[in-house]
Amino acid sequence: MDTGRYSHPIWKRYENVLIVVVGIIAIVRIFVFSAAFPFFNNVDEQFHFDTVVNYAHGYLPGNGASTFNPESAKIIAGYGTPEYFHRESAPVRRPFSAARENEWLHSINYEEHSSPVYYMCAGAWYNLGRLFGLQGGYLLYWIRFMNMPVYALFLWVAYLFCRDMEPDNQYLRIGVMLLLSFFPQNVFYSINSDVMSPLFFICGLFLLARIYGDNRSWRLYPLAGIMIAGTVLVKLSNLPALLIFSIMIGMLVKKIHSTGHLAVRAPNIVAMLAALAVPLVVWIGVNLYTLGDMTGASEKINYWGWTVKPFREWGNHPIFTIQGMYLFLSELARSFWRGELIWHLERLASKSSDGIYLLTTLIFGTAGIAAIIAKRAHSSSGSNFFNYLHIGVMASYISFLVLLSIRYDFGDCPYPSNEFPYFASGRLILATLVSFLTIYVKGVEFIAAKISRRIDPMVVIFVIVLYSAFSEISIFLERGIFASPYNFFHL
Repeated sequence: MDTGRYSHPIWKRYENVLIVVVGIIAIVRIFVFSAAFPFFNNVDEQFHFDTVVNYAHGYLPGNGASTFNPESAKIIAGYGTPEYFHRESAPVRRPFSAARENEWLHSINYEEHSSPVYYMCAGAWYNLGRLFGLQGGYLLYWIRFMNMPVYALFLWVAYLFCRDMEPDNQYLRIGVMLLLSFFPQNVFYSINSDVMSPLFFICGLFLLARIYGDNRSWRLYPLAGIMIAGTVLVKLSNLPALLIFSIMIGMLVKKIHSTGHLAVRAPNIVAMLAALAVPLVVWIGVNLYTLGDMTGASEKINYWGWTVKPFREWGNHPIFTIQGMYLFLSELARSFWRGELIWHLERLASKSSDGIYLLTTLIFGTAGIAAIIAKRAHSSSGSNFFNYLHIGVMASYISFLVLLSIRYDFGDCPYPSNEFPYFASGRLILATLVSFLTIYVKGVEFIAAKISRRIDPMVVIFVIVLYSAFSEISIFLERGIFASPYNFFHL
């Protein structure tokens, strides 16, 4: 167990109330901003929506990508706004256009073979909305509103995980919860499979941590396996999670073996591995049968014209220069915090907020790693393992994006491109949210303790939270998001 300051009387007294309040604020925030943004945004929202509709109708992957569903094309033509991709404002809604509907009817949906879990869940949610009698734009927004229960469940599991890992460190769990509740990543206001990555990853991490902590309930084992498989089957960019969870399972087996209980727990371990492997094997089998491709990514790669570079050319990538690595990491950090949405062809961002996100990530991230290393001698072995695991989570996900960046020639693709050949989309590593913020909060604690014992780290967290909330709201108001005649409030 670590030594040092871990709580304040006021946080001890009002912790439960604070957690409930910020959780409610987070859910309300997602509702308001999801409703404020019209359809369809620049992060492939049309393609995600069409895939949701296909799954709602019992879609099964076929040979190659297909054109848009007629139901999707009609809704896109009727409710899509020009405001994301045109500089002009839209004082009134434009009328339905059969020409736009026909255009989408003949468009290829390259997301059709993406990892299926999000689309299965959203498809079921879509059918539930129809059962309630929702239609048109209300049914469309209903899909986005699924992000509210998803995020609420994520917050709850994240809180339980942080409490389990360091029960005496109240600053950690409250700080992480505060930052999560106000985290300004705008992909959570969208129809997008990335929104489920944090939930499945933290569920897998939480369940394995419970098992590692000697919880002997056999039910946790297969459930953990399902969550691990689900992490990859939500988004292919979560492949690094398999490495992280494999390390955890290996450490778990080693620990059980050292206690002499491996024979007793062996059926549980087998059940977990089966629950992990079966969904992945089935999905790989479907992809091989329909596309001849294990991951199902070939259709998207072909659509955008990416080609695999010869291995000997991988080392020539600009990411291996100081300037290139800075471009990659700085854009990754900024987009990790605030997302990638544009409005009137301009990024929904400000130089000041981007600068704060980048600067605090560098300072508190570095300090957090230093704190983990410095306190290793005063921590329990379990605490040390999970603290280093957080660092490994961040390193593995970032390394995976580096690998993708150097592997492909991007041809005429607008992003990534040969001019900016980096997978620097923070939403692709959203599964790391709890790990990142754990390191971040530890960094705040570490620096506050070094400067003065009178500085309450929670005050620093509150300042960061208030700034990010104020900045996000200011940007949306300044750009006129809430005034859009295409959003939920103007249906």
